[in-house]
Order: sequence, then C-alpha cells, then structure tokens
Amino acid sequence: MDITHKNIGDLDGGGIGYAIDQAIAEAMRDCTGRPGLDKDRKVIIQLSFKPGSAALQDNETGLNTIGIIATVKPVLPPRSGGENFLQVRVEHNANGDKVVRAAFPQAPLLSGGN
Repeated sequence: MDITHKNIGDLDGGGIGYAIDQAIAEAMRDCTGRPGLDKDRKVIIQLSFKPGSAALQDNETGLNTIGIIATVKPVLPPRSGGENFLQVRVEHNANGDKVVRAAFPQAPLLSGGN
C-alpha cells in the first residue's frame, strides 16, 4: 500500500493517528479554554523520509527501502499571568552593603510555596 494523506495515521502501528488526534484535541481545548485569545493554535505534522538500503535490480542500483519518521507537535500560545506590582524597599546588610528587595504588597491568596 502506498503512503498517502489518507493513511499517515497508520504509521507506527496507528500510534501517529492517536498522536494527531490528541494534538488536535489539545488545540481545541485551548481554544475553548481561552476564547478571548486571538492567536493561532497549530498542529504540525512532519514526515521525514530517508533513503534506506540500495539493491541491485536489473543490473542497476536501485532504492530498496525508505525510512519514514512522523512527528506530531501541537503549538499553543504561551500562557502568562497578568502584570504584578511588587513593593521595593532598600535595606543595608550587616556589612553596610545596599540590598534591594521586592515583595508582594500583601500575601497572595493562593500561595505556591511556603
């Protein structure tokens, strides 16, 4: 069977088809989760072809195999939070050196650390 757009998903025992489906679902979830973000979500399917071994056919050297590697990559806009403003204060350490510190004006509601 020849490789075509119709059977790319059959590569790697059908694993590529599953990876394509997952990448599409991830892009769709991102669109649904961030509908106000007017940026493209992409699913990149890359096929790499590499000539394999050569064989002698009818007294001429010909190609015997071709290796195919399929790669599926979802590309989503980066996630970022809103701008935060930290309070800055200048202190001096025990040696008299100036130390600049930045801190939240109040404790965060959902702390990610201690």
